[in-house]
Amino acid sequence: MKKILVVTYYWPPYGGTGVYRILKFVKYLRQFGYEPIILTAEKADAPIYDELLLNEVPEGVETFHSKIWEPTTFFRKNVAEGEAAKVTTTVFQKEQSSFKMKLAKWVRLNLFVPDAKIGWKKFAVKTGKEVIRQHQPELIFSTSPPPTSQLVARELAEWSGLPWVADFRDPWTRIFYLDTVKQSGRSMRKNEQLERTVLNQCTMATVVNRGFFPHLDFEEKQVRIPNGFDPSEFDKVEKKKTDQFSIRYFGGYKVNQFAKPLFQSLANLCTEKEKILIEFYGFVDDSVRKMIEETGPNLKIRFNTYVNREEMVDLMSQTDLGLVFIGRGSINTTGFSTKIFEYIASGLYVLGFGPVDGAAAQLLNDTRTGRIFDYENSKEVERFLRRNYDLWASEGRLPAGNSAEIEKFSFIELTRQLATQFDKILKED
Repeated sequence: MKKILVVTYYWPPYGGTGVYRILKFVKYLRQFGYEPIILTAEKADAPIYDELLLNEVPEGVETFHSKIWEPTTFFRKNVAEGEAAKVTTTVFQKEQSSFKMKLAKWVRLNLFVPDAKIGWKKFAVKTGKEVIRQHQPELIFSTSPPPTSQLVARELAEWSGLPWVADFRDPWTRIFYLDTVKQSGRSMRKNEQLERTVLNQCTMATVVNRGFFPHLDFEEKQVRIPNGFDPSEFDKVEKKKTDQFSIRYFGGYKVNQFAKPLFQSLANLCTEKEKILIEFYGFVDDSVRKMIEETGPNLKIRFNTYVNREEMVDLMSQTDLGLVFIGRGSINTTGFSTKIFEYIASGLYVLGFGPVDGAAAQLLNDTRTGRIFDYENSKEVERFLRRNYDLWASEGRLPAGNSAEIEKFSFIELTRQLATQFDKILKED
């Protein structure tokens, strides 16, 4: 087995979308001749804490936790309170005029560059050097967000001379929230310089999709490996027939994802049809929830807290239509929702919102598992809902997808692609 050092800020028991991709790569890398060693933070400021996620870490995988100074802790105690104190990307999507919220945004954008996890770098590099001395890995693999993970890996690669693959689940300086809020000129230049340095120095970059770095000449180093699904979670799941037309959404729901036509159409449908169940699982931003509730009294939605993966997969087997929202942004045509792959793996039909010429729309078209609508397309959304409600009422289910296309997004196949790139790098090194 060839050892690789994996640098990731998010790691079980801390969860959310940030941990899923790297956890699945780690799960299957041994099948392709690689033994992962994990370097992570002792504590993560993550949206989810779920000890059951530890069961998904392969037995025997060594994990090293380094100290971290979270500036959010100091900020929470001394500067702000409530939502402003979180100093996460959520604050960028709120149109607040309070002094504390404005200060939270300014501090997060201009003092924490490239991100609020920068207090981890010093400790992670120190621990990483010890791990490299002790375990002698042949390659470093880092994943972001947060970009601080890439800065840790860069310093370790410079120090050790090891080849380094940088994985990007999202863009860096072109990430969606920087469309609506701007860094100061100095902070922006620093952030872009860090981004450029990382991309220049890494041996290779794996990206969820092309288009993350349109401002840089970087094509020759990029390898596209999209997100996907873990077949072991869905192989034994049997799609259940529902006694209500069941529409569900799993995950955080933020301001830049709000789709007014959806809720207007659902309100109209609920007025005429009785057998409709609409449920959201996960954090829903307060301002979004208020906008949903203002749609009208006929719209009946159950808002539920986060559920663990086992519960989520079981709920998906009882769902007819899964909702997906590709957040608004200047390069959102490149965006995939992690959830979209789990939906299609579990046999759900998908109703999504985002760019109709984007990557998510192409995925649903290729797999024949649903459709993406523009955020303002009210009439077509209501027709889609009515058509699929009638299909469910008459046949008891919605259309099945193209299984051959769906299998291309199995994390076993995606990890094979990743390991192939590692093989090439080590052969050339």
